[in-house]
Amino acid sequence: MKRTSAMKLISKLSAFGLLATAWTVALGVGVNLESRANAQERTEVFLVDWIWPGNGPAIHEAAMVVRDGKIVQIGPRSEVTIPPQAREHALGAMVMIPGLIAVESNLAEANAQDEKNVTPENRALDGFDFFADYQSLLSGGITTVQISAARARLMPGQGAVVTLAGSNVSLRTLSASESVKVMLNQSALNPGTVYEPPIGAVSVDRPLEPTRPQIGASLVEAIAGLRVLMQSLEGGVNSNDLRLSSLAEMLKKKTTFRFTAETVPEIQAAAKFAAQFQLPWMLVGPEFLDAIVGEIDWKNPQLRGVVLKAELKPGEIADVAIPKESEPKPTPVWKQAKLLIDRGIGDKLAIQPASDSELSELLFLSKVFLRSGISREQVLRMLTSNPAKMMGVGDRVGQLRAGMDADFVVLSGQPFDDGVFVDSTFVGGEKVFTSRSVTPAMLIEADRIYASSGVLKDASLSIVNGKIQGLGSNVSVPPNTTRKHFPKAVIVPGFVDVGSNLGLGLPLSESIPLETKLGSMLAFDDESIRYARRGGLTTALMSSSRLPSPVVAFKLGDKPRVLKDPVAIRFDVSGNLSSAESGLKRTLGAAKQYVDVWNKYDAAMSEYQGKLKDFETAKKKYDDAVKAAEAKKADEAKKAEEAKKAEEAKKDSGPKPDGSKATEGGQGVENKTTPPATVNENKPAESQPATKDDSNTELKEPEKPKEPEKPKSNPSLEPYRALFAGNIVAIVNVEDERAIEIVARVFREEYKLPTLIAGGEAIAKQPQLLAKHGIQAVVGPGLIQETRGDESNIPVSMAIAGVPFVFQSSAATGSRRLPEAIAYSVFKGLGRDDALAGLTSNPATYFQLNSIGSLSVGKDADFVVLSGDPLDLATEVLAVFIDGVMVFEKDEVSR
Repeated sequence: MKRTSAMKLISKLSAFGLLATAWTVALGVGVNLESRANAQERTEVFLVDWIWPGNGPAIHEAAMVVRDGKIVQIGPRSEVTIPPQAREHALGAMVMIPGLIAVESNLAEANAQDEKNVTPENRALDGFDFFADYQSLLSGGITTVQISAARARLMPGQGAVVTLAGSNVSLRTLSASESVKVMLNQSALNPGTVYEPPIGAVSVDRPLEPTRPQIGASLVEAIAGLRVLMQSLEGGVNSNDLRLSSLAEMLKKKTTFRFTAETVPEIQAAAKFAAQFQLPWMLVGPEFLDAIVGEIDWKNPQLRGVVLKAELKPGEIADVAIPKESEPKPTPVWKQAKLLIDRGIGDKLAIQPASDSELSELLFLSKVFLRSGISREQVLRMLTSNPAKMMGVGDRVGQLRAGMDADFVVLSGQPFDDGVFVDSTFVGGEKVFTSRSVTPAMLIEADRIYASSGVLKDASLSIVNGKIQGLGSNVSVPPNTTRKHFPKAVIVPGFVDVGSNLGLGLPLSESIPLETKLGSMLAFDDESIRYARRGGLTTALMSSSRLPSPVVAFKLGDKPRVLKDPVAIRFDVSGNLSSAESGLKRTLGAAKQYVDVWNKYDAAMSEYQGKLKDFETAKKKYDDAVKAAEAKKADEAKKAEEAKKAEEAKKDSGPKPDGSKATEGGQGVENKTTPPATVNENKPAESQPATKDDSNTELKEPEKPKEPEKPKSNPSLEPYRALFAGNIVAIVNVEDERAIEIVARVFREEYKLPTLIAGGEAIAKQPQLLAKHGIQAVVGPGLIQETRGDESNIPVSMAIAGVPFVFQSSAATGSRRLPEAIAYSVFKGLGRDDALAGLTSNPATYFQLNSIGSLSVGKDADFVVLSGDPLDLATEVLAVFIDGVMVFEKDEVSR
């Protein structure tokens, strides 16, 4: 049976009270499916940063346990008992809210206008397609909808409440007859006439009757007609009148009367009609509420609630009529909400968009209610728990608490924040929508951000594909951007340790050839990396302790990423300084000779490339000239051949020996005297004197330049080419202040190499020498030296002497403590800005790691989130990001 045919059959059967049977037979669902689901109970736990339960304040670091589609437990993680067999869903820095509820919609498939103006027996549920595609609504976070009967009739029928997903249709119907709709606004008044032909033959006794007008030509007539209808029920109901019997059944069940009333008279009429017949009632779409707010008993328990319309078209601009001064002005919906909250019915308010086409934007449209100062929690209730309670389905949906259906929405950030999107939607604990965003974007908000342009207050940092895309007080973000807010936090660039033992799982103490690429040796399972980044480290440099050694720079992500390999060559000047200096000169001298040979070759190769380009241009001109000469020669030969043929033809037509002339027919004619021929008149072309032609000048083919001979490569000396070119630097370890003089003399004066010296107390005694020769300092692991009571703060000495410096830990897991050691130096007098530069921007500059070291648009999203001032012992690391991925968060250790 096709689905459309099944729907028509079900619609017919519903009139005979057989709808439940139709659903079971035609769709193959019901008790069997439900019992099958119960037989396969499953337990799942959802862990998320925030949960807004819909019935109280938001819960931070929350957990929710779901069993077979129902919520079993919810609360802070520390208070929730997670069953051992539960399947865990770590939602991370997301926000969970109850599924949104559309308090009124027109989604019924067979919702065409009925000819009659009063049809309380019509059921919207009978025209609802449970198998239609509702992804657009689910993508907006809507999990439950009220479906109404046709709109433009006085009493079009009964509405129902259903969920938009799930395989069990019987469970998806929350209320088959939630309310009966009554339209008192202008769209439902003045209905057309009705013609009902008689059954059987027409006769004088049974003539054709004319069309009959219906009640509802005006508001007064509509209310009067409804009163008569209600009063007719008092004397009993004729079971043959389906309209009256349906209405009587609704009164018996205390079904809610849903009045659509906009103007003051319409609202008054609805309130008085409900009071006269003691009806449970709901007010939908009032526009002029301020003029009547004091006339209605809003706290009367018979009032189920008020539905306010957010009359906005998201992203659209349209002209509107300017109201006349004499006309009453509608009350803005946000002011209506405030008026009613002040009247004590904040829990009886719900929000409805202007039309079904805006349902998926319900979360955005509801933001307009914040204009009146209403809290976000109150507005969220108007989308969840309030409408559920108003429609009598609050025992299943609208809140996240034990016993409720696990219908919820996962947002990328706090509700109503700009840029927040629906990441996923769950119905009955099952994911029914997932965002298909292909852009891994994130927005980080903090109290202060240490950007390259200065410290930004109340700022945001946006990340797209691992790069900083925006930075400022209010930055643009792409769709479906995840948000993370760190109140009162400080964001600084990721920290760099220029001398660590990270990356291999153990210190590297073997002799390593300089041509070795250490990046290929990095271990993905180095636990010390995960430990180190808890201190804020995002980048490290690593080399062997046996010097000289190549140095590699890499990111401390879950999968270490090489930034530059090599980034430096580390040397050592120690022991017998005389022999150390001579050995260093031999090494660098040999390297310089090798580099010079290659530089000479590179220069010759560059010159050769230029000459080769000129040769190719000249060769092309030569080839073109040769082709042109050959073409000309061929053309001249052709012309000569044609001239020769013409001469021969002329001779054939000359006089015969007998004095006659040859004729076309071969017969001779009388010979007539012919004047002598002019000299050279018919001489062949080749006998003509040649003329000078420049194109006949002899062409000379250009000579191809000789390619220079390539020197023999020496892998052990190759890294020195980058060093002498200034593309990498030399890091020199010293133990004696006299060694600094050797470094200055050899590395700087003789070979002009970019140089950093790591020497602890030694460099503290020679800061002026470093400054004089433009040498940077590598400070650490000891930052403060004490000799006989005299304390030396090494980075302070460098800063005062104007020597730029960077920091190293010379440790593995201990590298986590590097920022704390620097904090002690700050406590002892080191400027915080100098300290932060030595840990971030200085290493990025000196080692030419241009993608890190500062926070600016286009740089790698490597940064640290701190609880307070950077490099203060009282400050904690809250989170660490590498390439836009949060690799550490403070509470992850306790999870």
